[in-house]
Amino acid sequence: MSKSLLIASFAALALCRSATGAALYTDDFNTNGTDSPPWGNQRGNWSAGNGVYSAANPSNNPTTYSSLTGFDLADFSFQVDVNDVSDGGIWLRSDFNGGNINGVLLVIGGQGYGSGNRGPHAGEDMYWHISTNGNLSTGVDLASFVLSPGEDVTVRVDVVGNTYRAYVNGTLETTLVDNTYSHGQVGLYDYYSGLSFDNVVLSTVPEPTSAAVFGSLFVGMVACLRPPGGRRRN
Repeated sequence: MSKSLLIASFAALALCRSATGAALYTDDFNTNGTDSPPWGNQRGNWSAGNGVYSAANPSNNPTTYSSLTGFDLADFSFQVDVNDVSDGGIWLRSDFNGGNINGVLLVIGGQGYGSGNRGPHAGEDMYWHISTNGNLSTGVDLASFVLSPGEDVTVRVDVVGNTYRAYVNGTLETTLVDNTYSHGQVGLYDYYSGLSFDNVVLSTVPEPTSAAVFGSLFVGMVACLRPPGGRRRN
């Protein structure tokens, strides 16, 4: 294998390992009990303190909502630590619209946990709602038993085009394909007094091109190791 190809291959590998989305906003909620701007605190009396963010009045009727008001995005990645998994979630491509929320809601836990219903799935699932003028659709693309009530997890959602992918601790758990909304704000949903959020990272979505480049170079490396006729070199 040529020296130049070897150098190019290692360069591509480094690119693959380091390619991440550019951070647009981060928040660790260390604000001593005051609201952590630029969160909108539109419904639920949200506040930040002791390094976490939560609603003082958690509810799903009406649904709690606090969004990053300074960002109206189409494609993006959003990551947050969820403490005491129970009944909460993430609003995506959303707007408050005078109190009638439009957008996509990823529920984390749910299944009646916040209302005191402790059925077999309560607090253990992930699923999606489409909210239109404040009216939630039935839950779709359910991922069952992927969470344990009371645990702390890191949830990431990548939104690209009409596809929403939700990860728990780096593992893809559920995918929604829906074209109802093309852009909007990211927000948080809280329906349980113990639940809280921390360590928010809003970023652009990593470009997938680096992996493809490395794959092409890898194929080229293999080809270079094969002499004409397919015989191995001694």
